[in-house]
Amino acid sequence: MNNTQKRQETPYNKLIGRIGDEYYFLDYTFEHSDNFKGATGSVLTPLTEEECQERNDQASEDSEMVEFWKQAVEADRTTDSFQDWLEMVKEEEGEEAGLDDSYRAEYMPILQELLGEDEVYTTDCTGGGRCFNPKMEWDELYNPELWEIIKKAETE
Repeated sequence: MNNTQKRQETPYNKLIGRIGDEYYFLDYTFEHSDNFKGATGSVLTPLTEEECQERNDQASEDSEMVEFWKQAVEADRTTDSFQDWLEMVKEEEGEEAGLDDSYRAEYMPILQELLGEDEVYTTDCTGGGRCFNPKMEWDELYNPELWEIIKKAETE
């Protein structure tokens, strides 16, 4: 059996639209030689400086952070109490502890240009991969032409 499938990717790295406070970017479309195809994207939520600080302050109550601490304890990576460990994480990661910085370098400048630098102090990546559904209903659609390309890649 010959497993020499070829994959073609077309990069875009463009803003497509917004649903609520999440902004969807098309990273690339792909097609395999067996006609399997789709679109891959990233979903970012812009945060003001105040929102970033609020999230950092709430981290001590965040069950996800408790889970990370438990995993660190179980793996013998810390013997600190949760509060001491959380303070260490905050010191190491600064005010962006608990935020996913994926695609920040690529897409934050686009959001800052669209919304203004005061509205986009940083971003949190909240999703990605095959994140598009042809039936999505946009609050704002910024690139209808690319949306058509995505729908075609995700339905045929």
